[in-house]
Amino acid sequence: RISMLSGQYPTTTRQFSGTGLCDARMPWMPRTFREAGYHTGAFGKFHVNCVGRAQWGMDVAAASMGEDHDLAQPPGYHYRQYCQDQGVPWPTDQMHCHNPFGPHQTPPTSATSDMPWMRQWSCCSDVPLAHSLETWTTDQCLHFLNAHATSQTEQPFFVWLTYDRPHWPS
Repeated sequence: RISMLSGQYPTTTRQFSGTGLCDARMPWMPRTFREAGYHTGAFGKFHVNCVGRAQWGMDVAAASMGEDHDLAQPPGYHYRQYCQDQGVPWPTDQMHCHNPFGPHQTPPTSATSDMPWMRQWSCCSDVPLAHSLETWTTDQCLHFLNAHATSQTEQPFFVWLTYDRPHWPS
């Protein structure tokens, strides 16, 4: 992700994982597009902990992962807030980095106790489709695109859309 967003190899960015902050002078693609007059939006799983908020530079950013909440733009524009507003328990069983071993976590009700744990966490989710992670992420991106289409502007745009799933163990 860092190589894609910076246009540089890991040997240049010094990012071989998702930890440690990147050099603030790195030419981030979203910031470059924004400085060139593009309206920028990111939706879903960012998974770029090494990018600081100032370097991120997105006009709009709807974060699906808890670790990305600080990159949400405007602040609070994330799936957790949506779940809280809709009365959906968070974290959901659909989320990347969902900890099945965490306190008070239970697998989806479609799982049975005789299933191996990986299979249990790969069962049909208890989250209704209307509130699913993919539905929310897609809807946020479509809202951005529709707002741009109806804005009567010729401003170009850049969109980065990523989904949490499929992901291990499902």
